[in-house]
Formats: sequence, structure tokens, C-alpha cells
Amino acid sequence: MNAKTRNLILGGALLLGGAFTSFYFYRKNQAQKAFAKEFKPVPRDIIIRIMREEKRELFPVIRYVAQTAKQAVEESNGELTYDVFKRFLLTNNTLIIDKVRDISKNLYEKYGIEEKDMLYACQITYAKDQEIQALLVQSRTSFDSAFEGILPDPTTTIPDFLTQERVLEIRAKLMKDTLLNAQKLVQGLTSQGLSLSANKQIYLYGLQEIKLNNTERKVLINEGLDGFEDAPEKIFDFALEKYEKENAEFKHKIDDLDYQNAIASEAVMANRADANELIEAIGTPQIPHTQGSAVEEPKESVEEVLEDIIVQEVQKEIAIEEAQHEDAKKEENEEDQE
Repeated sequence: MNAKTRNLILGGALLLGGAFTSFYFYRKNQAQKAFAKEFKPVPRDIIIRIMREEKRELFPVIRYVAQTAKQAVEESNGELTYDVFKRFLLTNNTLIIDKVRDISKNLYEKYGIEEKDMLYACQITYAKDQEIQALLVQSRTSFDSAFEGILPDPTTTIPDFLTQERVLEIRAKLMKDTLLNAQKLVQGLTSQGLSLSANKQIYLYGLQEIKLNNTERKVLINEGLDGFEDAPEKIFDFALEKYEKENAEFKHKIDDLDYQNAIASEAVMANRADANELIEAIGTPQIPHTQGSAVEEPKESVEEVLEDIIVQEVQKEIAIEEAQHEDAKKEENEEDQE
């Protein structure tokens, strides 16, 4: 195993699992014999601490992948499979992979260790440690589940202060925060003379940055959801889902918020003058009806537009791959005839 191959394996195995991890296991004994002297020992308690913190920090990314995968596949009317969606995100969009790597890199720097030493300790030094191996399995399988549209282990404990009324208030704040960030993105495109419809890739990347750059976490931390073992997003999501199932009136209020969010989203994406007014009205008893606002039949929220763009981009990639496959097949047939 040369240095380039070893670095590739060590850099990817712990983060993404799949092929990297399988290859690493296949060469594990060889790596142990040849490279043991290159690795520095990492204390067991530090390993466990890093893996637990990593799980917490990765939750927003895993949630984003799971939600987007599920909704995009369902909205594609059978044209998109989970495998194709996974391949699209991993080959055409580096933002998610970069975010995962940044989270791990920051944790390793925080505890003063190198990634290769962490991986070696997990796979070899503590290969028979049940707690470490259980955490490692969770790390490997979480993204696999997410790419299948499944959020792993969604249950948690709801703190007493996170009442139904508080959840509604926070939900409205999260919507406003997302819309204000999306508005900056749209206004940035407009100021450059770029239309949203003709620059979907730029808009897609910008929306993903909004979802992955912890803007939501900042809101939740300000609302007191920091300092728990589980991620703030996980706690809030679980409370929201639980209250929706238990209380029809609460569910109706959430539907009202979604309606207001969709109306404000239309104004934001069209860069309308009434956008700020509609954003501010989210969570109030009635949303103001202004001339030119499509209030009766709101089309899509920012999140739904993101899903639509992803489906469209994946469909483009499928068409390109099919065309390339047909071209290759045609060339092969021509060569056979010669």
C-alpha cells in the first residue's frame, strides 16, 4: 500500500464509510504490520469524546441528506432512485463532503490529534472495544441510512421548557431566518443581473450552504437548546413531530405557519417589494394580503424549491449518463463491425 493510497483510505474511511471502509478493512492486517510505527496513540476517553461530539455536530448534515433524499425521490414520480441521488450528491456536490470533513477536522484540532491516528486507534488499537466499535458502526451507517431517506435514531428527550407554544414560536423564527438568508441570495443574484431560473446551480449551492452552515443551530442555541447530549436540531425535530401526532390543534397551527412560509417564499424568490412584510408576518394570526401577492394558492416554500432543483439537476445527470452510455455502445458496435 503506497502513501497516496493510505492517505486516501485514512482520509475517507471514518467519515463516509462504504467503499473506503471496506477497502481499509481488507488491508487492515497489512496496514497494521507496515504502518504501526507511523501512528501516535490516542487515549480511549478522547476517542469516545470525539465520536460523541462528532455525532452531535454531524446531525444537521445527516438530517439534511435524509430529508432531501426522501422528498426528492418522492417528488420525482419514480424517475429518481436513492442510489442515483447518492451518486449525484457525492460526485456533483462537494459541499456536503467538505462540511463533514470540516467538522471532523475541527474536532481533531480541538483535541490535538491527527485524523490518521484516530482512525488507526478505532480500527486496530481498540478493535475489540465494544463501546468504541458501536460508535464506529453508528458513524458508518448513519450516512448510508440518510441516503436512503431514513434519519437514524430520531428519538430523544424533550426538555421541560420546550412546550408546544415554545415550539411554535421557534418554528416561526426558524422560517424567518431561512427566508432572510434566501432573500440575500436572491438579491445577490439580481444585483449581478442574473435570473433565478437561469442560474439554478448557483441558487442550489447557496440554499445548501444556508442549510449546512449552522444558521438554524444558532437560532436553537439562542432558544436554550444547547448543552444537551443530542443535537439541538434533533431535540427540536422530535418535539415538533411528537406534538403534531398528539395534538390536532397544534398540527393545524403548524399548517398555518407552513402556509405563511410558502407565501413569503414566493415573494422572496420573486424579489418582490412586499417580501420583508410577509416574512415578518410569519407567526402572527393573519398574514397581510397585498396587491399582487399570490396568497390564495402559494406554490412552494424555499425548501420545496430546493428539492425541485435537485430533482431537475439529477435528471440532467441521468440524461447525460444515458447519452454517454449510448455513444460508448455505438462506438463499440462500430469497432466490432470493423
